[in-house]
Amino acid sequence: MAESLDLSLRAWRNYEQGLRDLPGQIYFTIFERYDLDPIWLYRGEGLGPAVRHKGMEADLWRIAVDAVRQTLAQTRVALPGAKRRALYEAVVDHLRQGGEADAKSVGALVRLAA
Repeated sequence: MAESLDLSLRAWRNYEQGLRDLPGQIYFTIFERYDLDPIWLYRGEGLGPAVRHKGMEADLWRIAVDAVRQTLAQTRVALPGAKRRALYEAVVDHLRQGGEADAKSVGALVRLAA
């Protein structure tokens, strides 16, 4: 798995063992390459690893990860991995309900997460 994600074995082991938080981009890469449910991947809950999310769902996750990254950089807010992952999920839920990934909406969710 480490090799397929262009990570060193040591880095992958640190992520596996919870010594370091898995960055959002790696979650997204795993999601795209292996069709694994990202919520299952970071929580270990849900329908299981083989649940496939196609098309629009992948686009929502891509938009959410990009919007959160950009907002965190602009606001200089640092969130620990668990809060950042919950924020990704909140933005995806917001998008599913027809919301926008604009600075105002994502900024409000960042303030809640911080």
